[in-house]
Amino acid sequence: MIKSNNLNTEGMLHIYDGLINLAKIQNFKLKIYSNNINSKGAKSIAKFLSNLKNLSKLHVFIGNNNKIEQEGLKAISSSIKN
Repeated sequence: MIKSNNLNTEGMLHIYDGLINLAKIQNFKLKIYSNNINSKGAKSIAKFLSNLKNLSKLHVFIGNNNKIEQEGLKAISSSIKN
């Protein structure tokens, strides 16, 4: 869980760089509360999620105090549909 760290989008991009190597994950929970992540950060989350080809179970909790707009939510949604 990444909560109340004021992580912002730049921080999320750094986390994405570290997580991208975990492509074989089967179960994943992503909880991002109160981190001021915007749609650009959401797109990096979507890119990460789309690389999880072995994923069978996913829980995404975006929570409050983020600045993700419809564009970012659509990116996340599209990444998990495939």
